[in-house]
Amino acid sequence: DLSLIAPGRPGAKKANENHASRRGFSIYRPGLGRPGTDVAVEVLITSRGTLSQGRHQFTDRGREEELRELLHRRLLVLDGAMGTMLQARDLKAADFGGEALEGCNENLVLTRPDVIQSVHETYFAAGADIIETNTFGAIRHVLAEYGLQDKAREINKKACELGRAAAAKHATKDRPRFVAGSLGPGTKAISVTGGITYDEVLEGYREAAAGLLEGGADLILLETQQDTINIKASINGVHAAFRDA
Repeated sequence: DLSLIAPGRPGAKKANENHASRRGFSIYRPGLGRPGTDVAVEVLITSRGTLSQGRHQFTDRGREEELRELLHRRLLVLDGAMGTMLQARDLKAADFGGEALEGCNENLVLTRPDVIQSVHETYFAAGADIIETNTFGAIRHVLAEYGLQDKAREINKKACELGRAAAAKHATKDRPRFVAGSLGPGTKAISVTGGITYDEVLEGYREAAAGLLEGGADLILLETQQDTINIKASINGVHAAFRDA
């Protein structure tokens, strides 16, 4: 149930302009929205600048060109859920760093990196082209619930490095593998729950995306966003990280 819209496909130009921008691609997972509720949205943003229009450019464009070429040729397969895979490992409080941190899956990239990398490798072995980093809640205001807010950038960077290591093990000349830096909606919505400002959301995603880029992310994936104001702040935060890089 995954559709990727890439340049060159019928209707792609209009869809990309409406939903993302010509910097990247959009991922759509049909059926997530329900009548009368907010529609869950995932936005995929490439982590490299464009070649024209005077936008910021990165020096290493090899992997972006591979990704774009593959998107022209076929659908690419994302991995599956991280949470259920971790539950199957029967992890204990000590694995998370103590009872106070039990349930903070994001901290496992620091305390049990072997477990996280093995999950990525399992998905690559099953045929995934792209894995998502274990950073769904690795945003400052979410990590603050565990007192880990000052580790936000470190966690994102480490998570991406683990994904890159897994990708390197499974990539071949004919089948490159990619790492998507994944960031969820957070636990506070500007226009729904309150308790957070636009600027705080923007800076939180800027910090998280900076860590993902440092770790080697091929793209940034904003997952299951529901509040349109949060989406705007998140996207602007990610683009700010691109400019800072």
